[in-house]
Amino acid sequence: MAHPLEAAKAGLTSPRNDEDQAGANGLVSLKQIQNLRADSALSAPMDQAAVKRIATLRARAALIGAMVIDSHDDLGRRVWILTRWSLTRAFASLDDLEALLNRMGAPA
Repeated sequence: MAHPLEAAKAGLTSPRNDEDQAGANGLVSLKQIQNLRADSALSAPMDQAAVKRIATLRARAALIGAMVIDSHDDLGRRVWILTRWSLTRAFASLDDLEALLNRMGAPA
């Protein structure tokens, strides 16, 4: 690997920030990712009943050693991921998540 001064003389300088990196490689910058997340389904407001239901499902999952994570799919739709040991499943609806927790024996 070339010394940084030699690389600079050859025009091989590294980008100074994420915006330079994105422009140099044609990649999406960190700022653009943050903007996408702000506009995603995860930032969509939920009513109080949905917030309580998710908290309850998380607590039930925790009692059997599992975790429920809010996420989104490639199209920006909200999904919930249940993970326990080597099992990882994504659910588009809370009803489906609840049904699996019932089958796994999570206390109600």
